[in-house]
Amino acid sequence: MKYLHLLIFILFVSLIGVAINPATTLASKTSGSISVPEYSKRTHCFFYTLNGSFFQRASLFKNGVEITDGASVASGDILSLAPLFNDNDVQWFVSGGILDSPYGHWVSGAGLGGVDYWRTACNGYNDRIYLGLSLAPTTPSYTFNGPCVQSGSTCKVNGGGTIVATISFPTTPYSYYQGYQNVGDSFAFTGIVDGDVSIVSAGSTSSANIAFSVTAVAPITFPTATITASPSTITQGGSSTLTVTGNNGATGCWLSGGGLSQWISPSSGTKFVTLAYTTSYSTYCWNGSGNHGPSVSATVMVNTPAVPTATITASPSTITQGGSSTLTVTGNNGATGCWLSGGGLSQWISPSSGTKFVTLAYTTSYSTYCWNGSGNGLSVSATVMVNTPAVPTATITASPSTITQGGSSTLTVTGNNGATGCWLSGGGLSQWISPSSGTKFVTPASTTSYSTYCWNVSGNHGPSVSATVMVNIPTPTVDLKINNKDDLLSEDTTLGTPLSITWTSTNTLSCTAKQGYGFNDPIGTNSGTPIITQAVFSTSPYKIECTGLDRTKVSDEVSVTLVCAIPCNTNWSACSKACGTGVQSRTCTSSTCDSYTERQSCNTNACNQSSWREVAPEW
Repeated sequence: MKYLHLLIFILFVSLIGVAINPATTLASKTSGSISVPEYSKRTHCFFYTLNGSFFQRASLFKNGVEITDGASVASGDILSLAPLFNDNDVQWFVSGGILDSPYGHWVSGAGLGGVDYWRTACNGYNDRIYLGLSLAPTTPSYTFNGPCVQSGSTCKVNGGGTIVATISFPTTPYSYYQGYQNVGDSFAFTGIVDGDVSIVSAGSTSSANIAFSVTAVAPITFPTATITASPSTITQGGSSTLTVTGNNGATGCWLSGGGLSQWISPSSGTKFVTLAYTTSYSTYCWNGSGNHGPSVSATVMVNTPAVPTATITASPSTITQGGSSTLTVTGNNGATGCWLSGGGLSQWISPSSGTKFVTLAYTTSYSTYCWNGSGNGLSVSATVMVNTPAVPTATITASPSTITQGGSSTLTVTGNNGATGCWLSGGGLSQWISPSSGTKFVTPASTTSYSTYCWNVSGNHGPSVSATVMVNIPTPTVDLKINNKDDLLSEDTTLGTPLSITWTSTNTLSCTAKQGYGFNDPIGTNSGTPIITQAVFSTSPYKIECTGLDRTKVSDEVSVTLVCAIPCNTNWSACSKACGTGVQSRTCTSSTCDSYTERQSCNTNACNQSSWREVAPEW
């Protein structure tokens, strides 16, 4: 077992004997190695010697982002330094046959911590010893040299050049500590739970500095400009002098506003301006690098005369139709002229209580405005109310309002509100009619509307009104007969049979013989004397058409079917049955009569019947 422990000890020492560099980041920096004084001690069965070293580490940040040494920064950037404490930066070593680890610990107050170490066979026992190195983090100080303004661990860049940022660490407290335990033959121990653990050596190491260097880009210097107006307030038409001055190396300036847009010298260049209204001017300057500075402005206030005002009155303001009124216009605030318009007027008028006499038929509004050297004032108005006579009205009635065709109705027109005359139109009428219940007798052939309107002495027309005479027109009828019948069948008529054509109609204007042998125009609306003709073979009926009083068409027809005068010689069709009485037919035709069909019975003999029965053989 002792040899096994020794083998493990040798293997462990071999593994940890490789040097391990302190952990670093891309942008952080470390100081040179700082040594911790050596310490030796004999305790129990152990004799050991301890020594150690460590690095101080720091990072530089720009606006909160870590940057590398030699980076570029700009004016206005915030630089900050921050210490880093990494356990891997602490290295310590032990000799005297004791297993060890190369890393110590950064702990607050340099307290206990670390890994336990052991060896074998001390007075027949397996004993453990615990060794460690702890360093206490320190509070560093900060220094920034170069174009920036420092505040504690930060610095704001305010110019161009090199900035050296240094973090200074004071002496660092350290502690070596030891713990011892007799554990017998058990090696399951995993931590310090008993035995004496104590600091066996303590002290402080040397201080350290870490410096970063960055390059600050010098800010661009922009030229500035000033502009003044003297005097800054003038009266309308007065003058002021603009003075422009460029600074910070300005080589030229530009002046604009009030119609100006021109170069002006940066060496107190001047411009004389004469103004009618308040006006602002602006300028900016540039330098030899072409960098433009910000624009600045100045305003020349112009005091203008008060805007002219006008008043207009109408006296009297209300007149009767055809009466007169006097318009009076007055201008104020230095008005030099006024303009009057409305009711057909559009003319200059004196601002010194100028007057205008007007005669009106209708209510009319007039407006005026005045002006002075500053321009036009606001328009004002006055209205002359004209009281006009009431508009004449009319009424019209038709009595009776409904007639039969050929009847008559009386139209009665009455004018009101001072009507002096009325006009009646409709149904072919277009004439003057008295407003004092004037009448007109009419006999319309169809429903007709009549309208009328009236006027007064002023020529004012009133609205038109109307009345309608409804004319009832009866429905036309016509009845055609031949031989006093509505139809002649074949049993009544043969070729050449005399035909007597008669007709009657009601509510008709005229009738026309449309078709039929011997039935020709002209004919009247009633037959009176019959038209005599004879029957001929024809597939078309006799037809009459009449036009009613309402201009609609009515008609009537009579068909004439002829009896054949010769026997039928067409063959009969096959019988529909072989026996038991069937039917056969034939169609008879002739050039002198209408086609017809004959039918007769056939095969009237009874049909023979047979019956069967099944007979069994005899043997």
